[in-house]
Amino acid sequence: MTSYFRTDRVHAFFIVSVVIVTGLLTASVYMAATSADPAAITGWSLMAAFAFLGLVEHLFLVLPVRDAALWSWATGRTGSGFIRRGQGAAKQLQSSQEDGRVAKSAAPATG
Repeated sequence: MTSYFRTDRVHAFFIVSVVIVTGLLTASVYMAATSADPAAITGWSLMAAFAFLGLVEHLFLVLPVRDAALWSWATGRTGSGFIRRGQGAAKQLQSSQEDGRVAKSAAPATG
């Protein structure tokens, strides 16, 4: 699993794909704003929404952010944030589990 969760350099293809998706997003928003047909507005708006979600997903995959930091608002845990370069996935998983144990042990018991 360590090969799936590593941070690496940003390659030229990533930059080109982000620029293309940004152009697609801009064109979709423009077409949705200038269209008079409700079906076309819906279609272009959906295209813009999917392009935006794809852009955000790619940025999250490249930025060295731990998954615990992304989802701490929903789980109530406090993550430490960014991943240090060279830190393996097993160590990240272990530290994420330790963060959960610390958060659970620090929580007051409700009765």
